Amino acid sequence: MLRFNEDKEKLYHYVNTHREELDRMDSVEISAAFAMFGEQKRLKKLVSRQKKEISMCKAIDDLILDGEKRGEKRGQERLARLIVVLSENHKDDLIIKAASDRTFRRKLFKEYNL
Repeated sequence: MLRFNEDKEKLYHYVNTHREELDRMDSVEISAAFAMFGEQKRLKKLVSRQKKEISMCKAIDDLILDGEKRGEKRGQERLARLIVVLSENHKDDLIIKAASDRTFRRKLFKEYNL
């Protein structure tokens, strides 16, 4: 698993193909694995949320979900800032185009340093 520490997609694929072995890990092994990943803080949060033994696969799934939620929130906040900037600059016509055209939206993010 450490080989894929820098590549979320490969790590997730590894976890999905090795679920049985990972689910047999005990809490000490799971803690050691997360310590090697540098995920001690998130692991403590996950363990405190779950009363029962934590599954390595479930823990990784939860970490990925947490990251996705944070990314979604950041994306929404970034788009909201862009809409405000466009509105303040009286460029309301660009809001619809930015919402529907990813390439154009990225250009505006760069242009307005967002």
